[in-house]
Amino acid sequence: MPRPVYVKTEVAAERAVTDILIRKQPVVAIKCLGCNVGEKGGRITLVSVGCWDGHVYVFDVKKCPAIVYAGGLLRLLQAAQFLKVFHNCTPDCTTLMKQFGVRVNHFYDTQIAHAVIMERNGLPARRLSLRQICDSYKQSAPAVPPELERLVCEDVNVWARRPVTHAMLDLAAASVRPLVPGLFVNTDRLLPTDSNEWFTHQCDENRRKRLPVHAPPVNPHQGMQHHCCTCTNCGVTRRNMTAEYSENKSEEAQ
Repeated sequence: MPRPVYVKTEVAAERAVTDILIRKQPVVAIKCLGCNVGEKGGRITLVSVGCWDGHVYVFDVKKCPAIVYAGGLLRLLQAAQFLKVFHNCTPDCTTLMKQFGVRVNHFYDTQIAHAVIMERNGLPARRLSLRQICDSYKQSAPAVPPELERLVCEDVNVWARRPVTHAMLDLAAASVRPLVPGLFVNTDRLLPTDSNEWFTHQCDENRRKRLPVHAPPVNPHQGMQHHCCTCTNCGVTRRNMTAEYSENKSEEAQ
Protein backbone atom coordinates (compact mmCIF):
# COMPACT_ATOMS: atom_id res chain seq x y z
CA MET A 1 0.00 0.00 0.00
CA PRO A 2 1.52 3.37 -1.00
CA ARG A 3 2.44 5.78 1.78
CA PRO A 4 0.11 8.77 2.19
CA VAL A 5 1.39 12.00 0.64
CA TYR A 6 1.53 14.84 3.16
CA VAL A 7 0.62 18.12 1.46
CA LYS A 8 1.54 21.22 3.47
CA THR A 9 2.24 23.98 0.94
CA GLU A 10 0.23 25.81 -1.69
CA VAL A 11 2.51 24.66 -4.53
CA ALA A 12 2.39 21.02 -3.41
CA ALA A 13 -1.41 21.27 -3.16
CA GLU A 14 -1.69 22.53 -6.73
CA ARG A 15 0.36 19.58 -7.96
CA ALA A 16 -1.62 17.09 -5.84
CA VAL A 17 -5.04 18.37 -6.97
CA THR A 18 -3.95 18.32 -10.61
CA ASP A 19 -2.69 14.76 -10.18
CA ILE A 20 -6.04 13.72 -8.70
CA LEU A 21 -8.15 15.47 -11.33
CA ILE A 22 -6.35 13.88 -14.30
CA ARG A 23 -6.78 10.33 -13.01
CA LYS A 24 -8.82 7.89 -15.05
CA GLN A 25 -11.33 7.08 -12.30
CA PRO A 26 -13.37 10.19 -11.38
CA VAL A 27 -14.16 8.97 -7.84
CA VAL A 28 -12.39 9.98 -4.61
CA ALA A 29 -12.98 9.40 -0.90
CA ILE A 30 -13.02 12.39 1.45
CA LYS A 31 -12.59 12.65 5.23
CA CYS A 32 -12.09 15.86 7.22
CA LEU A 33 -10.23 15.65 10.52
CA GLY A 34 -9.88 18.35 13.15
CA CYS A 35 -11.28 19.70 16.39
CA ASN A 36 -15.01 19.05 17.02
CA VAL A 37 -15.74 18.80 13.29
CA GLY A 38 -19.47 19.28 12.73
CA GLU A 39 -20.03 21.08 16.04
CA LYS A 40 -20.28 24.78 16.84
CA GLY A 41 -16.80 26.27 16.69
CA GLY A 42 -15.36 23.11 15.12
CA ARG A 43 -12.30 23.46 12.89
CA ILE A 44 -10.90 21.26 10.12
CA THR A 45 -7.12 20.84 10.22
CA LEU A 46 -6.55 17.94 7.79
CA VAL A 47 -8.43 16.80 4.70
CA SER A 48 -7.75 13.25 3.49
CA VAL A 49 -8.42 12.45 -0.16
CA GLY A 50 -8.29 8.79 -1.18
CA CYS A 51 -7.97 7.74 -4.82
CA TRP A 52 -9.27 4.63 -6.55
CA ASP A 53 -5.78 3.09 -6.82
CA GLY A 54 -5.06 3.39 -3.08
CA HIS A 55 -3.04 6.61 -3.16
CA VAL A 56 -3.98 9.06 -0.41
CA TYR A 57 -3.22 12.77 -0.13
CA VAL A 58 -3.46 14.44 3.29
CA PHE A 59 -3.88 18.21 2.97
CA ASP A 60 -2.77 20.23 6.02
CA VAL A 61 -5.20 23.17 5.94
CA LYS A 62 -4.09 24.33 9.39
CA LYS A 63 -0.44 24.75 8.46
CA CYS A 64 -1.36 26.34 5.12
CA PRO A 65 -4.99 27.56 4.82
CA ALA A 66 -4.21 28.78 1.28
CA ILE A 67 -4.35 25.13 0.23
CA VAL A 68 -8.15 25.38 0.13
CA TYR A 69 -8.37 28.26 -2.36
CA ALA A 70 -5.08 29.02 -4.11
CA GLY A 71 -3.95 25.41 -3.70
CA GLY A 72 -7.00 24.12 -5.57
CA LEU A 73 -8.65 21.88 -2.95
CA LEU A 74 -11.82 23.94 -3.45
CA ARG A 75 -11.72 23.02 -7.15
CA LEU A 76 -11.74 19.31 -6.28
CA LEU A 77 -14.51 19.57 -3.68
CA GLN A 78 -16.76 21.49 -6.07
CA ALA A 79 -15.87 19.61 -9.28
CA ALA A 80 -19.08 18.39 -10.87
CA GLN A 81 -17.26 15.66 -12.84
CA PHE A 82 -15.72 14.05 -9.74
CA LEU A 83 -17.77 11.95 -7.35
CA LYS A 84 -16.81 12.51 -3.69
CA VAL A 85 -17.48 9.53 -1.40
CA PHE A 86 -18.04 10.28 2.31
CA HIS A 87 -19.08 8.18 5.27
CA ASN A 88 -21.51 10.44 7.14
CA CYS A 89 -21.10 13.68 5.23
CA THR A 90 -22.87 15.88 7.82
CA PRO A 91 -19.97 16.98 10.06
CA ASP A 92 -17.53 17.40 7.18
CA CYS A 93 -19.90 19.37 4.95
CA THR A 94 -21.11 21.49 7.87
CA THR A 95 -17.63 22.60 8.88
CA LEU A 96 -16.40 23.02 5.30
CA MET A 97 -19.24 25.49 4.78
CA LYS A 98 -18.78 27.32 8.08
CA GLN A 99 -14.98 27.48 8.01
CA PHE A 100 -14.26 27.93 4.31
CA GLY A 101 -17.60 28.68 2.63
CA VAL A 102 -17.23 25.49 0.56
CA ARG A 103 -20.30 23.63 -0.64
CA VAL A 104 -19.41 20.10 -1.74
CA ASN A 105 -20.91 19.12 -5.10
CA HIS A 106 -21.59 15.68 -6.54
CA PHE A 107 -21.14 13.36 -3.58
CA TYR A 108 -22.12 9.90 -2.31
CA ASP A 109 -22.63 8.94 1.35
CA THR A 110 -21.94 5.27 2.17
CA GLN A 111 -23.64 5.55 5.56
CA ILE A 112 -26.89 6.66 3.96
CA ALA A 113 -26.56 4.16 1.10
CA HIS A 114 -26.38 1.30 3.61
CA ALA A 115 -29.35 2.70 5.56
CA VAL A 116 -31.45 2.88 2.37
CA ILE A 117 -30.47 -0.69 1.45
CA MET A 118 -31.56 -1.92 4.90
CA GLU A 119 -34.79 0.06 4.69
CA ARG A 120 -35.67 -1.44 1.30
CA ASN A 121 -35.06 -4.91 2.75
CA GLY A 122 -37.55 -4.30 5.56
CA LEU A 123 -34.89 -3.74 8.22
CA PRO A 124 -34.29 -0.73 10.49
CA ALA A 125 -32.48 2.03 8.59
CA ARG A 126 -29.56 2.23 11.03
CA ARG A 127 -26.71 4.71 10.53
CA LEU A 128 -23.62 2.57 11.09
CA SER A 129 -20.17 3.83 12.03
CA LEU A 130 -17.31 3.33 9.56
CA ARG A 131 -15.97 0.40 11.58
CA GLN A 132 -19.41 -1.25 11.70
CA ILE A 133 -20.04 -0.85 7.99
CA CYS A 134 -16.54 -2.17 7.20
CA ASP A 135 -17.41 -5.29 9.19
CA SER A 136 -20.71 -5.63 7.33
CA TYR A 137 -19.04 -5.53 3.91
CA LYS A 138 -15.83 -7.34 4.91
CA GLN A 139 -13.59 -4.33 4.35
CA SER A 140 -10.50 -3.51 6.37
CA ALA A 141 -11.42 -1.01 9.09
CA PRO A 142 -8.99 1.77 10.05
CA ALA A 143 -6.40 0.46 12.51
CA VAL A 144 -5.57 2.93 15.27
CA PRO A 145 -2.14 2.63 16.92
CA PRO A 146 -2.66 2.24 20.71
CA GLU A 147 -0.76 5.43 21.58
CA LEU A 148 -2.75 7.48 19.06
CA GLU A 149 -6.03 5.91 20.19
CA ARG A 150 -5.24 7.06 23.73
CA LEU A 151 -4.43 10.56 22.50
CA VAL A 152 -7.63 10.78 20.44
CA CYS A 153 -9.66 9.82 23.52
CA GLU A 154 -7.83 12.19 25.86
CA ASP A 155 -7.32 15.22 23.61
CA VAL A 156 -9.99 16.52 21.23
CA ASN A 157 -7.32 18.75 19.67
CA VAL A 158 -5.02 15.90 18.68
CA TRP A 159 -5.50 16.63 14.95
CA ALA A 160 -4.37 20.20 15.53
CA ARG A 161 -1.00 19.08 16.91
CA ARG A 162 2.05 19.88 14.87
CA PRO A 163 4.22 18.42 13.57
CA VAL A 164 1.98 15.78 12.03
CA THR A 165 3.38 12.36 12.94
CA HIS A 166 3.59 9.26 10.76
CA ALA A 167 0.93 7.62 12.96
CA MET A 168 -1.43 10.56 12.36
CA LEU A 169 -0.86 10.36 8.60
CA ASP A 170 -1.46 6.59 8.58
CA LEU A 171 -4.73 6.97 10.48
CA ALA A 172 -5.85 9.85 8.23
CA ALA A 173 -5.19 7.62 5.21
CA ALA A 174 -6.91 4.62 6.79
CA SER A 175 -10.07 6.69 7.29
CA VAL A 176 -10.60 6.98 3.51
CA ARG A 177 -9.08 3.81 2.05
CA PRO A 178 -12.11 1.56 2.82
CA LEU A 179 -14.46 4.00 1.04
CA VAL A 180 -13.16 3.59 -2.53
CA PRO A 181 -13.44 1.33 -4.22
CA GLY A 182 -14.62 -1.13 -1.52
CA LEU A 183 -17.58 0.39 0.33
CA PHE A 184 -18.65 2.55 -2.59
CA VAL A 185 -18.83 -0.39 -5.00
CA ASN A 186 -20.48 -2.76 -2.53
CA THR A 187 -23.19 -0.35 -1.43
CA ASP A 188 -23.82 1.02 -4.91
CA ARG A 189 -24.24 -2.51 -6.27
CA LEU A 190 -26.94 -3.27 -3.68
CA LEU A 191 -28.70 0.10 -3.85
CA PRO A 192 -32.01 -0.45 -5.72
CA THR A 193 -32.23 1.72 -8.83
CA ASP A 194 -35.76 2.80 -7.92
CA SER A 195 -34.38 4.21 -4.65
CA ASN A 196 -32.08 6.71 -6.36
CA GLU A 197 -34.34 9.69 -5.81
CA TRP A 198 -34.85 8.82 -2.13
CA PHE A 199 -31.11 8.22 -1.67
CA THR A 200 -30.29 11.59 -3.24
CA HIS A 201 -32.83 13.33 -1.03
CA GLN A 202 -31.42 11.69 2.10
CA CYS A 203 -27.84 12.61 1.16
CA ASP A 204 -28.77 16.22 0.59
CA GLU A 205 -30.83 16.43 3.79
CA ASN A 206 -27.90 14.98 5.72
CA ARG A 207 -25.60 17.63 4.27
CA ARG A 208 -27.78 20.66 4.87
CA LYS A 209 -29.56 19.91 8.13
CA ARG A 210 -26.81 21.49 10.22
CA LEU A 211 -25.64 24.24 7.89
CA PRO A 212 -25.40 27.73 9.43
CA VAL A 213 -28.46 29.94 9.24
CA HIS A 214 -26.74 32.34 6.84
CA ALA A 215 -25.90 29.59 4.33
CA PRO A 216 -27.77 29.79 1.00
CA PRO A 217 -30.74 27.39 0.76
CA VAL A 218 -30.01 24.11 -0.95
CA ASN A 219 -32.45 22.92 -3.59
CA PRO A 220 -31.94 19.17 -4.22
CA HIS A 221 -33.51 19.53 -7.68
CA GLN A 222 -31.52 22.57 -8.80
CA GLY A 223 -28.62 21.68 -11.06
CA MET A 224 -29.53 18.00 -10.86
CA GLN A 225 -28.05 17.35 -14.30
CA HIS A 226 -24.57 18.09 -12.95
CA HIS A 227 -24.49 17.84 -9.16
CA CYS A 228 -26.97 15.19 -8.09
CA CYS A 229 -25.77 11.74 -7.01
CA THR A 230 -28.20 10.08 -9.41
CA CYS A 231 -27.91 12.22 -12.54
CA THR A 232 -27.30 10.50 -15.86
CA ASN A 233 -23.57 11.25 -15.89
CA CYS A 234 -23.15 10.06 -12.32
CA GLY A 235 -25.11 6.89 -13.02
CA VAL A 236 -22.81 6.09 -15.93
CA THR A 237 -19.75 6.81 -13.79
CA ARG A 238 -20.99 4.60 -10.97
CA ARG A 239 -21.88 1.73 -13.32
CA ASN A 240 -18.52 1.92 -15.09
CA MET A 241 -16.54 2.04 -11.85
CA THR A 242 -18.52 -0.86 -10.36
CA ALA A 243 -18.06 -2.97 -13.49
CA GLU A 244 -14.32 -2.26 -13.64
CA TYR A 245 -13.89 -3.13 -9.96
CA SER A 246 -15.79 -6.41 -10.43
CA GLU A 247 -13.67 -7.35 -13.45
CA ASN A 248 -10.45 -6.69 -11.55
CA LYS A 249 -11.64 -8.80 -8.62
CA SER A 250 -12.52 -11.66 -11.00
CA GLU A 251 -9.05 -11.52 -12.58
CA GLU A 252 -7.40 -11.57 -9.13
CA ALA A 253 -9.47 -14.61 -8.12
CA GLN A 254 -8.26 -16.49 -11.23
